[in-house]
Amino acid sequence: IEMTPLERAARALAGMAYDRQYCGLPSQPSREQFVDLMTASYRTEVRNVLKAIREPSNVMLVAGASTRTSPDRFKNGDETLRPEFTAMIDALLD
Repeated sequence: IEMTPLERAARALAGMAYDRQYCGLPSQPSREQFVDLMTASYRTEVRNVLKAIREPSNVMLVAGASTRTSPDRFKNGDETLRPEFTAMIDALLD
């Protein structure tokens, strides 16, 4: 089963929490056990971050426009990319 980006991010945060909390301590749970156990609690945090970045900045729109065939046309950002970007974030949140 393919892991969603949201799930990967939640697992990464859980792994970071493990590293901060248990690094070098004796009698600790395994990192894998901790991550499996704590991932669900980090999904909410990841969802909140995604909601915070849901609207792209102009810099992001310019970067996205640079991948188009005529990027010079979009030096100030391509507003047509905005709905595409938000749709991708919304898909992560569903």
